[in-house]
Amino acid sequence: MSYETDYQKVLTKIEELPNEKMSFPLWAEYGKPNHYFCVEIVKLLDEWDYDYDRDCYDEDYQAPDPPKKIINKYAQNIMDRGGFQALQNNFYAMLHCVAIDKNLKYKVYQLNWIFNGLKDRDGNEWRY
Repeated sequence: MSYETDYQKVLTKIEELPNEKMSFPLWAEYGKPNHYFCVEIVKLLDEWDYDYDRDCYDEDYQAPDPPKKIINKYAQNIMDRGGFQALQNNFYAMLHCVAIDKNLKYKVYQLNWIFNGLKDRDGNEWRY
């Protein structure tokens, strides 16, 4: 397993981030319900057969589609709880504190594109 599932360990990692301006909003937005959604998203990404290195260097590489529909369901739950700010901060929590290895971090970074089109309560769309 290349991701952290223990809620308290993730909170500790967030608190230990070197930049307080970054760690406080992450800590404020990362609650137990969002932890569940983030772990489920990262679990799906960990199972996704995407090869970042091949995508960067092989012009003929066709990346398999991620499980976008399921991932967006979890992401929408986070947005419904706290809007774009919650989703943005939980994205950074997944990137810096839930995903442990480099390859999984590359997959988490792809969420910027997977989340495109999600809407908050006011109808604003996630755009990267």
